[in-house]
Amino acid sequence: MSPPDILAVCVSAFVAIFTLLTVLAGLMRLLVWAFPATVEEPDTAIYAAVAAACRQVFPHSRISEIKEEK
Repeated sequence: MSPPDILAVCVSAFVAIFTLLTVLAGLMRLLVWAFPATVEEPDTAIYAAVAAACRQVFPHSRISEIKEEK
């Protein structure tokens, strides 16, 4: 292969990958639009149970924030 052929192959590969990534990004945007994420409601029963347990262990404390770690 001569150098111009290698350059043409590299440019065409770059364009092909860029096109493929653009198509995949569009597909992802379409899927996110079609199936939006659901927002979960806070479970007040769990918050009440945590607050009651903390009040038993530490009677004069106040709960300021409860976070779920995944």
